[in-house]
Amino acid sequence: MISGPQAITEHLDALIEMLEAGNADEARMRIHQVLFDFKALRAYVPDRTAGKSGLIVAAFQLKIDLGKLRDLDESLHSVIDLLNSDQVEEALDECESAREHWLAPKEE
Repeated sequence: MISGPQAITEHLDALIEMLEAGNADEARMRIHQVLFDFKALRAYVPDRTAGKSGLIVAAFQLKIDLGKLRDLDESLHSVIDLLNSDQVEEALDECESAREHWLAPKEE
């Protein structure tokens, strides 16, 4: 389970290492796990901040930008498509680009 923005960065770093080492199958499995975890970040969970009793999107509670999460989701699907057509170098480039976008300051 993803516990915050840093955990997503760690997943991206691990994916890049796998792709640099040519471990496309391992990277593909990791991406599928990350995408599955992203679903949990979009779920509504109890909002326990300041005594509230409503629901909040899990990503908000973990201070994760939903726009960046959506963009990263799309990028990871592109990486899978590239890996499925044996384009490991292009998948690596896409993953590195996704990490740069993820780490960039929030645009206002």
